[in-house]
Amino acid sequence: MSCGNCFECDNCYGVCPRNAITELGPGKGFAIDLDYGKGCGLCTVECPSGAIDMVPEE
Repeated sequence: MSCGNCFECDNCYGVCPRNAITELGPGKGFAIDLDYGKGCGLCTVECPSGAIDMVPEE
């Protein structure tokens, strides 16, 4: 079970091989640069709260 809300554990930031995730500061979460990420999904797999969801581009 997961809450679906980010609690800033930094897992996504730590596992991203392309550094596509930027820390915005305490209480502000993260920004994901979708143009820079390669779509590997490591951030999604490592997110313990289920706050990151991969969806196909249209």
